[in-house]
Amino acid sequence: MSRSWHVRPLEPSPEDRRALLHFADGVSRASLAARFHGGLSGLAPELVDRLMDVDHDRREALVAEDGRGFLGVARYDTETGRPGEAEVAVLVGDGHRRLGIAKGLFRELADLAGQRGVTHFVAAVSHGNHRARGLVSALAPEAVGVLGDGGELVYRIALGDLHRGQARRGHA
Repeated sequence: MSRSWHVRPLEPSPEDRRALLHFADGVSRASLAARFHGGLSGLAPELVDRLMDVDHDRREALVAEDGRGFLGVARYDTETGRPGEAEVAVLVGDGHRRLGIAKGLFRELADLAGQRGVTHFVAAVSHGNHRARGLVSALAPEAVGVLGDGGELVYRIALGDLHRGQARRGHA
């Protein structure tokens, strides 16, 4: 499949910081609220600092871009307190959905995480975030959301299940 976008690691550089801010400015409030579990009108400087804090090992972020800017961002963070586990999140710009960007970012992030000793992703998804729930269901149909303390659904996704799911669908 040919695509007009490519995936690369986010770099903690001024250029990528500007690109991330520009990307976030183009994302709807509803999409930001779904991703960050709250009513955000933009990214506060402290949040941008945290999102830019990647070491390409314990914390990784990948961006999908098309030469004009970011189309989507996916990240994981292993600071969960459980060995082999990482929190994961994906955000795709409103005008770039249904192009396979979220699935592509998620799969590439899972491959990198697996190479670095991560065995499970944990995704906290707002109950009403049907796009994120659909992504988890498509990539890891065995994953079941458990109601979290904040009312969100928490999915524990075995990275090995992702690869088996791809093999069953002929995308290994």
